[in-house]
Amino acid sequence: MALLPHKVPERLQQLAHIVSAYNICLRLKKSLQLANNNSNDLAIGHNLVYVQVLDYLMHYVPTNLGLKHIALEISKFIDDSAVLAVGKMDHIQIHKLYGVSHCSFARIQDMNNAILQHQVASQSPFQAKKYVRLAFVQDRYRCVVTRVYDVYPVMTIQELVTKFEADLSARMEYMQCAHIFPVSTNASIQPGPEEVCLLSIFTS
Repeated sequence: MALLPHKVPERLQQLAHIVSAYNICLRLKKSLQLANNNSNDLAIGHNLVYVQVLDYLMHYVPTNLGLKHIALEISKFIDDSAVLAVGKMDHIQIHKLYGVSHCSFARIQDMNNAILQHQVASQSPFQAKKYVRLAFVQDRYRCVVTRVYDVYPVMTIQELVTKFEADLSARMEYMQCAHIFPVSTNASIQPGPEEVCLLSIFTS
């Protein structure tokens, strides 16, 4: 993580409870950095990440209400370990939400191979995700109806980026389900026999 400023953003500098909470994090981070310089303890490194997470949230949380809650959570604890526990909890939640960054692939075939290898190694071959991924491979990451590309592969595979940029009529959307309809294709269809009939044309 990049280092953050030693002060909260200017718009928050008149809010004493925010400044106080941020100063708690700065003090804790400074003591952890000193300890880390004199030790190879992995736990200290983890604690540095947790306190840095709190710093980042105080800078970038999108709402004032969220900022208020973070400041209260930090300020209500006297013990540093309790503050670090809050940072750890936030770190876990962020990790669950965003996950680990995916690899980038140079060629379409590289991503296809990775998906197919994952399916072969899977212990639960009948999961729906398997068929969605295989449909992506089969349809070359495009909706079979609209020919619109899915956003994630275009942003991940260099070969597909080149193809997309070369085709002036190409479009991207976030896809759903096999055979990978964009949201806009079926957003106006009401549940009923007509929907089942329409989908069966393309998914049979």
